Amino acid sequence: AAHTQEALEESVLMMKEAVEDLGATLSEVASAAGAVGGMVDSITQAINKMEDPAVGDPDGNFVDYQTTMVKTAKAIAMTVQEMVTKSNTNPDDLGGLANQMTNEFGDLAHEAKYAAITAENEEIGSHIIKQVGELGFSCTSLVTKAGGLQCSPNDSFTKKELIESARKVSEK
Repeated sequence: AAHTQEALEESVLMMKEAVEDLGATLSEVASAAGAVGGMVDSITQAINKMEDPAVGDPDGNFVDYQTTMVKTAKAIAMTVQEMVTKSNTNPDDLGGLANQMTNEFGDLAHEAKYAAITAENEEIGSHIIKQVGELGFSCTSLVTKAGGLQCSPNDSFTKKELIESARKVSEK
């Protein structure tokens, strides 16, 4: 009976540890999901703000905004490439990179709004807004895949999805 009691106590202790580990894992997943949701919301808000009417007159001209947009688009491309690299070497870094890309996209959307306003004609302005909006939706997909890969760093399917999402962002 004493031997059975020891085994039972050890089993209870192991079960408590397993439940604690599961709780910790669920907390990590929930916080990662929350962070991803916040970044997706930020990108979506940036897309929507491009459609809002401008407050006041633009500070620059079309060329100024276009130049800044090109620099920001290149920064996004570099961040995306780094995300692909980190997906294989250090998935823990993906959250910070996804956040960086989210901020860069916000800057791009802001500049696109004013580039569209200062464009020669409405058709060019509409095209800019449309293209940057499509890029934004591709960025939301990439952010989501990065969050998924952080939660499951060894999931080869999620890794492939992240790489495919990154390719779509780079193409835009």
